[in-house]
Amino acid sequence: MYKKQVSAFVGTPHWIAPEIILKQPYAEKVDIWSLGITLIELAKGDPPNGDVPAQRAMYMTQMNQPPISVLPRTQNPVVPNVVLKSTQRASPKTIKIS
Repeated sequence: MYKKQVSAFVGTPHWIAPEIILKQPYAEKVDIWSLGITLIELAKGDPPNGDVPAQRAMYMTQMNQPPISVLPRTQNPVVPNVVLKSTQRASPKTIKIS
């Protein structure tokens, strides 16, 4: 499958993937990242760094991994696994849910 990479800077600060913030070429993986951040938001009530201004949130996204520990322990174990795999910073890979 052909994957087109782009380099436009677009996105909502608290959900934006590190590749976009760092102005690196990116592909569909950035959408998977946003899905993982949305799952954290659904579980917690706010996105990661939702309590800080947008510029600070983007800086923190570059520097830190998303806080997987905020997911409720009673939640289905598949959800933390999906969040963890969708917010990995490695090269794009197929996500396997175990």
